[in-house]
Amino acid sequence: MLNKIKIFVADDHQLILLGLKAILKQKSNYEIVGFAKNGLNLINQVIESNANILIMDISMPEKSGLEVIMDIHKIDVPFKTIILSSHEELEIVRECMKFGAKGYVTKSAAFELILEAIETVLKGDIYYCINIQRKMNEFFSEIKPFYEKAVDNSPLTFREIQVLKLIAKGFTGKKISETLNISTHTVDSHRKKIFMKLQINSSIELVKYALNNNLVEL
Repeated sequence: MLNKIKIFVADDHQLILLGLKAILKQKSNYEIVGFAKNGLNLINQVIESNANILIMDISMPEKSGLEVIMDIHKIDVPFKTIILSSHEELEIVRECMKFGAKGYVTKSAAFELILEAIETVLKGDIYYCINIQRKMNEFFSEIKPFYEKAVDNSPLTFREIQVLKLIAKGFTGKKISETLNISTHTVDSHRKKIFMKLQINSSIELVKYALNNNLVEL
């Protein structure tokens, strides 16, 4: 028998709650263990319910989802958070992910994507629905020329340079993962590529490279 994935839903719109309930019932191993219509005392409610996943709106009365995610970021919680929101602004997405959300799904996207989000997050990866992915791609396309100028003289990609800088600063793989909103597996993959491209074999050599190329300061 499959272990039940316990899900807590926080949203102040009844239609959303009913829609999520219908979608989540499609998975026999998913169990909704609680509902909330505002962010007050939400963290304690989710912990007490033993939920694995919190699906939460941003715009809720009394205490917003963003305030809740900022509180979650300050403590060690046994659940992962997926944002389900009508907000599609990348600034808001970035804030949520910076403070520890593991997935972001817009309410304008197909509700079925919430199942995809849950499965992705449970594997330890970050999830963005197609609407947000499209906006992110458009944004990066606009600033790509500036990125390319920044790495013209290096064999590394911009993302690899980001990872290199954080390694040189002493960040752990987990901390790099949280800082860049990527999985630890992706961090490890970038680390291997950096060592291969720079033909180095140790973190000391990596730090020397970063210092010599003004990527970090003493």
